[in-house]
Amino acid sequence: MFDEMPEKDVISWNSMVSGYGREGDMEQACALFRQMPERNVASWNAMISGYLDGGKVELAQSFFDAMPRRNNVSLITMISGMFDEMPEKDVISWNSMVSGYGREGDMEQACALFRQMPERNVASWNAIISGYLDSGKVELAQSFFDAMPRRNNEVPFLHPCKFLATLSDGHL
Repeated sequence: MFDEMPEKDVISWNSMVSGYGREGDMEQACALFRQMPERNVASWNAMISGYLDGGKVELAQSFFDAMPRRNNVSLITMISGMFDEMPEKDVISWNSMVSGYGREGDMEQACALFRQMPERNVASWNAIISGYLDSGKVELAQSFFDAMPRRNNEVPFLHPCKFLATLSDGHL
């Protein structure tokens, strides 16, 4: 069907490259990528995603390094792929990912990672709370704050500061 299309634009090429990548056929995806008369950031991101999905971090990295221009999707895709391939993840690496997704406004992914964390500390809770506050979702931030376990006199510092800033911005 693709071969029979009279005019192929970058979107149709990207769809094919992405499709082959999702199916794990990176040889065909790469062949199409090389044939593309025009590439955009999404073209490169499709190749990176395909290689990362197949566990080929080095090949994904080589495409990432060769990209003429990157966007947030490029960065997040690469970082996520590297995180997924880490043999051992500690609470700091988990916190970094939750915080990063929160800064990008992808609270669905931040929350999914937060829930997968085998161990959480105060920084973990502050990362998810901050992400929701930065996204203007004060009620969700408050629910995580309320659910946050507390030991002795441990007080989450970041939350009250951000909460007050959110109030002063009129987001409540």
